[in-house]
Amino acid sequence: GDDTSPLYRSRYVAQELRAQHGGSLREGLYASMPPLEAIKVLISDVATSQSSSCKASRKKLLFVDISKAYLHAPVLRDDIFVELPGEMAQKEMCGRLKKALYGTREAARCWEQEYVRTLEELGFVRGRTSPCVFWHASRGLRLVVHGDDFTASGRDSELRWLAKQFQDKYLTKVRGILGGDP
Repeated sequence: GDDTSPLYRSRYVAQELRAQHGGSLREGLYASMPPLEAIKVLISDVATSQSSSCKASRKKLLFVDISKAYLHAPVLRDDIFVELPGEMAQKEMCGRLKKALYGTREAARCWEQEYVRTLEELGFVRGRTSPCVFWHASRGLRLVVHGDDFTASGRDSELRWLAKQFQDKYLTKVRGILGGDP
């Protein structure tokens, strides 16, 4: 966007034309998605903590959206080339991707590997039954990832810590923290 149209959005999207090595049957084409029950568990966790008499131990929910998530993730293969946009195009030139780009077949998988690496560096452990569920034992945080949307439960101070970690690394929109406070 710009000053006259601040809400205007556009994306540079690749179109992968030739599917090699098995095409749509290729492993790693899609990223993992959590079951609906994972979010229900987070909500239940927060709701049951509200009965606690100690306000400091009450849990809340944090909602975070990572903007332009795929562009934060390094590509898995270094042989992905794209046609440059018209305003950048020069005769007989193309671009080689260093970061994942919307429209490429492995973009979702690249992003999944990126956020898993980040969460594990922060001390989270990935769930055994769902690869989109994470737990941070020392901070008491539970987290569910759905694409570029993160939902976490924990104490307010720990959720604010987590939001800051995301903001320091990615272009992040904190959608809100919900809890028992007015």
